[in-house]
Amino acid sequence: PNASRKSMRVSRRLSKKNKGRMGAAGQFARGLDYVMLACVLLLLAIGLTTVLSSALKSGLGEVSPYFSRQLMWALLGLLIMVAAVLVDYRFVAMYAYHFYVAILVFLLIVLVMGREVHGAQRWFRLVGLQVQPSEIVKLATLFALAHYLDDVRWRIRRFTFLLCGCNYARLQTVHL
Repeated sequence: PNASRKSMRVSRRLSKKNKGRMGAAGQFARGLDYVMLACVLLLLAIGLTTVLSSALKSGLGEVSPYFSRQLMWALLGLLIMVAAVLVDYRFVAMYAYHFYVAILVFLLIVLVMGREVHGAQRWFRLVGLQVQPSEIVKLATLFALAHYLDDVRWRIRRFTFLLCGCNYARLQTVHL
């Protein structure tokens, strides 16, 4: 038993030493779920192939702007995915409530200064971009609710804490 404990301590020490030497790329690759990444890339390739095959202009061999736009959004999505993997979850948890309140403020701005598109007032212009905060609020609610449930995990069986958690999801729908 003592020999196995000693070998465990030595392996922990070695892993701590190697962790400092590994660098950002090594730590990034070590924490990835490769099966999930392969599934995402396969679905992305199938989707892009489908759009490309439907977007080829007949006879000319040119690619329509639909494929170019789809490719641009796919690359942007991959970039956002890499950024999301690189961000430490403790940083997200630390600012989850701030992010949630900021998005609720954006929802109020849409209510006052929003632009109506197809009969619904959901958009506003921010620094030259059209922004729809109702899509971002889904992510903010997820972060805030996860942080709240982590804070009250031992007391969640009490109805008052559960009801308070439900209010996070309900608060964003008040403006509708």
